[in-house]
Amino acid sequence: MIDDILLFLKVVDAGSILAAEKKLSIPHSTAARRIDGLEAKVGKTLLNRSPQGVSLTEDGRFFYDCFKSYERKLNDLFEENEISIEGKLNVVLPFTFANNLLIPEISNLLLKYPDLELNIVHNFNKFNMKKELYDLAITDYEPLQQSQKIKKIGRTKLLLLCTPEYAINYGLLNKVEDAYKHFIVCRSDLEGLESNTIKLFSEDDAKMVELEVKRKITLSSFVEAKSFIMGHQGIAELPEYLVQEELASNQLIRLFPEFHAGYIDYYLLRNINENDPKFKAFMTYINKIFDNLSVSTSERSFVDKVYG
Repeated sequence: MIDDILLFLKVVDAGSILAAEKKLSIPHSTAARRIDGLEAKVGKTLLNRSPQGVSLTEDGRFFYDCFKSYERKLNDLFEENEISIEGKLNVVLPFTFANNLLIPEISNLLLKYPDLELNIVHNFNKFNMKKELYDLAITDYEPLQQSQKIKKIGRTKLLLLCTPEYAINYGLLNKVEDAYKHFIVCRSDLEGLESNTIKLFSEDDAKMVELEVKRKITLSSFVEAKSFIMGHQGIAELPEYLVQEELASNQLIRLFPEFHAGYIDYYLLRNINENDPKFKAFMTYINKIFDNLSVSTSERSFVDKVYG
């Protein structure tokens, strides 16, 4: 079916089945029959056909927009396989991101490119990209005073959480003015400055409230903060991707569920050429991680249905 989808995209781009036939060396009758079969499988009319060529129906436009990006990804994949990807890539990553999103399936990348070597290090504080001579770095804060071009590549939401056991023992935090009564993990900024407040934002980001926190413990890692609250010791703000399973299984409670605790934005810096095969292969893998974090349920269901 994938071949038929790719043929459909080529027909649309060419403007007619006849034009696509000349480019792809596929008989007109075969191309037409495959397009008919695709429409039957999808259950929608995708093309209006006339002696002048083809045009997209409303359903066809939606289908085309959904799968055009997949054609580009497939082309990139074929291009990667034709290029030798080998050598060492020195990468700086945030610890929580690497530990929970990258490392669990990194062997897939290494098996695909057996001559690729990854050296992954973590940096919790400010660093100088040029001085350290890393090939690339992904940070969970906006780097300052860097000579390289900085590119924002992803985002995840922060949630304020505790366990049901903590709520039973110490009470459920559901009033802003009661925040000072609770053990709430604090975070320091890049300068090492600690804050006594946590800002909460409505889901549409139109409203903001502040929790006044009695500072008792400051942790630099989300992994540490998760361990702290999973031990029923307090409350912390954590990345949404880090707690999806615990929320689904009711091991964690989302406090002030109509609010979130802001966002983590991820930025890319590089010393390596953007056309280097190692860099392109690694970033393809990274971009898939961010795609999985951001794709909506309806979009994923539609694509899974068609491919399935």
